[in-house]
Amino acid sequence: MANPQPVSLTPSVTERGIHVIKQWERHRSGKYFDGWTPTTHQEIWSKGFGHSTLLATVDFDEREEWPLEYAHDVLVNHDLPYFGKLLLPHLKVPVPDNIWSICMSLSMNKGVGKPGNERGLINSEAWKVLNEGGEYNFERFCDAVLEYALIAPNKITKEPEVKRGLKWRRQAEIGLFQQDRFTDYL
Repeated sequence: MANPQPVSLTPSVTERGIHVIKQWERHRSGKYFDGWTPTTHQEIWSKGFGHSTLLATVDFDEREEWPLEYAHDVLVNHDLPYFGKLLLPHLKVPVPDNIWSICMSLSMNKGVGKPGNERGLINSEAWKVLNEGGEYNFERFCDAVLEYALIAPNKITKEPEVKRGLKWRRQAEIGLFQQDRFTDYL
């Protein structure tokens, strides 16, 4: 099967999208434990706005503190472009920037994934709906996002559980689309 063609116009993350990502990733100047890799159960450490030891975009010195401005720079100029390069080849339809912002937030939270692997955004029902295209599909995509990846391992027991915070994050993410949809009515 041929790889899907990337869209010709490169969408970008909106300022509101960056705000939502930063709100949910929260700035932490020092390293913090951020879970385990799903397959190898290797520890993941993060700092800044969700920059983890899994990302090769910026060196991760565990002893170094990241001030707010530096963490913002890493997010905007390194991590978001990194996830964008991974995600764009799998996007089959043009999307507005607010939908792209949702995709980037989901990627930062749950990963992009690899074709055929059950994990990651590109293997989700939400991604399938988005790639069907059409204006109505953006609304269906947002409905699917509300159901996407609400279960995560408990950081202590590693047992899967529904995370209330993930539900709230998904609502904030689809708000990026919904706010723009109804600005004419405000």
